[in-house]
Amino acid sequence: MNRVVVLSRQADFSDSLCSELRAQTDCEITAATDASFNPGDSAVYPHQFIIVDAHTLQEELGATLLKLSRALPDADIITLTQTQESADAVRCAPFGVLEFLQRPIGSLQMRQSAKHILEGIRSFNAAQAVHLQLLKEMRGNNIVAKSRPMRRIVENLPRLASSNATVLIEGETGTGKDLLARAIHYLGSRSGKPFATVDCGAIPESLVENELFGHIRGAYTGASENWQGLLREARGGTLYIDEIEALPLQMQTRFLHLLQTGEYRPLGQIAYQTLDARVIASTNVDLVDCVRRKQFREDLYHRLNVIHLVIPPLRDRKADIPPLVLHFARNHAFELKPTQMMCEEKLSEWMKCDWPGNVRELENRVLEWLIKGSMEQPSQITSPPSSAAYFPMTLSSVRDEALDRSERSYLRDLLKFTGGNISRAARLADVDRKNLSLLLRKRGINPGEFRPR
Repeated sequence: MNRVVVLSRQADFSDSLCSELRAQTDCEITAATDASFNPGDSAVYPHQFIIVDAHTLQEELGATLLKLSRALPDADIITLTQTQESADAVRCAPFGVLEFLQRPIGSLQMRQSAKHILEGIRSFNAAQAVHLQLLKEMRGNNIVAKSRPMRRIVENLPRLASSNATVLIEGETGTGKDLLARAIHYLGSRSGKPFATVDCGAIPESLVENELFGHIRGAYTGASENWQGLLREARGGTLYIDEIEALPLQMQTRFLHLLQTGEYRPLGQIAYQTLDARVIASTNVDLVDCVRRKQFREDLYHRLNVIHLVIPPLRDRKADIPPLVLHFARNHAFELKPTQMMCEEKLSEWMKCDWPGNVRELENRVLEWLIKGSMEQPSQITSPPSSAAYFPMTLSSVRDEALDRSERSYLRDLLKFTGGNISRAARLADVDRKNLSLLLRKRGINPGEFRPR
């Protein structure tokens, strides 16, 4: 059952809104003032929704939102303002307020506001169910989605994952296309099978065919042993093709044949093999424009574009910035120091940025801020300290974070021992070199840091 609290200094208003909400849902609805409400009272069962009456709080609005952000960073906050263009919206932005509603006047508007809030609760529940499953499957790489656009995408992930249809993901660099592809894989029936990645932009054009299809011994000069290729490596699982626009035109023809027939031939082999993998492709350019300029095959585009997902840039979903900052602070604090704090002034500054590098750029700025040790300042936004009564983490998430820390520590020690030599590190760790490279990228570890200067 969801817990909802209405914070207002007008008892008659909060009572009316609570009555409307109770009439339309079985949620636990309470009314309180900013002075009487203590978000840390509930140890295991926190409030998920907080309705803040900005009109009655006035000067105390910032202090109230700061307290809520500290104690309940994952809660959805909806602010009621006199008008939707109110200056209160600007003041609320750094605290990750989900939405601003015009303060209802009269019973009809009260019912409409209650209905809107309940739609948000249903959306929250759907997204939360997906998050819990992804936390188990993807460990620390969960998708942070508090904004409406991202929450709609997350809500639809289980339905998309239940299909084997080809998926095309579009989005600017750094928006998290690979994370979304992994989420689709781990939520589907192929989750226990491999997730193989090929970055078309990082592979020389002459090697793309060999990387995908593989070869048999003697297929060409230097082919001294068989190589199964990524299509075979992804058998039973998912093949994720990043930067699909960089696929050479000649290879586009072969890849189209693969999607049409489900068959392919490794280099030097006569017999065909069958593709047994779901294909997810991503791009950071407008493929329709590439088709128009004859840089990408139109028939291949239509083959790929069965399920089309577009990840909005960070500048269009700024409600995600505060929870993302807390998420990155939690992840990197284990590596640097046990702090999860972020000053309000810095967060306000970041809310005004356009972030051309999107989520990846934001993560880099958070890491830089942590390293500089500038987090411990007045007016901080932080997740609850360990001594608080509210426990924001489950036992499963604690185990996952412990595993994440151990893995990071092991990988860093391994690279120190090998001087940043990935091939040697892979042999010592008894893993495939490509898988180790992907794991290092996933953990944000740069092998170049460990190489002799």
